[in-house]
Amino acid sequence: MFQPEASTSGRRRPYVTRACNECRRRRCKCDGEQPICGTCAASGHECSWNPDTEAARPFTKQYIESLRVKIKLLESQIAQLQSGPPTPSAGLPPAVPSQSWISQEPINDFQNLPFLPDSLFPSSLSLFSQATNPEVLSPAASYSPGLRVFASSAAFQYRYIFNIDLSLPFEHQTPETQASLSCPWDRHLPSLGLVKVSRIDHDGMLSRFFHNGVSWLSGLIPTLFLRDMMSSLGQQATPITQLSNYSPLIHCSLLAFASNFSDNPRLRDNNVQVKFATHAKNWLFDHFDDFHATLLPSLTLLAGYHDGIGERSTCYMYLGMGARATKAAANQANIRAYSWYSWSVYAQGS
Repeated sequence: MFQPEASTSGRRRPYVTRACNECRRRRCKCDGEQPICGTCAASGHECSWNPDTEAARPFTKQYIESLRVKIKLLESQIAQLQSGPPTPSAGLPPAVPSQSWISQEPINDFQNLPFLPDSLFPSSLSLFSQATNPEVLSPAASYSPGLRVFASSAAFQYRYIFNIDLSLPFEHQTPETQASLSCPWDRHLPSLGLVKVSRIDHDGMLSRFFHNGVSWLSGLIPTLFLRDMMSSLGQQATPITQLSNYSPLIHCSLLAFASNFSDNPRLRDNNVQVKFATHAKNWLFDHFDDFHATLLPSLTLLAGYHDGIGERSTCYMYLGMGARATKAAANQANIRAYSWYSWSVYAQGS
C-alpha cells in the first residue's frame, strides 16, 4: 500500500485550490500538479481532471421539489403576464359571468359536520343558494383551455404543493390547482432573516399539524382553514370577516406551534419559532378589540407553543386569556365557529 513520504522539513504542504478526481475519491492529499499530480504518479493511479467525472453529492428530494415548485410558479407568472386580462372582444362563454370573482360569504361547513349538534347554530344563518351562484359550487364549469377564469375564491381550497402534479403545464391544470399555485401563501408570514421558508416546508408543517392528531384540540378543521386561507389570500382576496376561519393571527400561531414538525432543522430552531409567535402576537389586540373567531384557537396554539419550550407560566397565561375571551364574547354566539372554539379552549384549560 502506498504511503506518502513525510516532509523532511516538518512543515505542512500548502493547500491546493483543487484536487484531481482520484485524490478526491480516495480522500488523500493532492499537490495540484497537472496533468498528473505527484500522488497519482507515485501510487500508479490514473489521474484525471475532467469536471464531468467528479463525484458530486446527490441532491435531496426536498431540494429538487423546491426547484420544481419555483419553476412552476415562475412559469405561471409568465403565463399570466403574457395572457393578460381577457378583453371583451374575446368573448366569454355564456355560462361564465363577466365578473369572474364573485364576492361571497364563506360556506358554513360547520353546519354539515355530523358530530356538532344543530343547537349550536341559529336557524337565521343560511347558506347562499346554489341556483343563484352555480359557479361557486361548480368551479370546473368556468374552465376552458386558453381562458384564465377563476370562480369565486370561496369555491376553492388551498392545495398542498406536494399533492399537485407539477409535471403538467400551468395552463393544463384545473382552476383550483391554478389558484393554489398562484396563491401568495407567505403574505402574512414574518421575515426569518437568513432562514428561508419554501412552500414545501410551509405545506409540510400544515399537513403534519392537521394529520398528527393535534388539530382537534385547537378546534381547527383543515377543510375550513384551507378554504378560507385561499379565500383570504387569493388573487382577488375577500375581506377577512368574523365568519372566516383564517386570519394572519391563526396562520402565524399555527406555524409557531407546528415548526417542530418540519423536516428542516433550521425551522425547528427556537429562534424561528419565536419570530412566528412574536409576529402572531402583533394581531392579538386587534382581535380582542374586534372579536374574531380565530382568536380562541390562536391563544390555544400560543399556549401550546410556550408549554413546549418550558414556559408553563406563560402557557397558563394564554389559556387564561382564552377563557376570558370566551366569556367576553359570549354575546357574540351568533358567530358560527364560536361554540366550537370555546369548547376547545375549555378542553385545553381542564
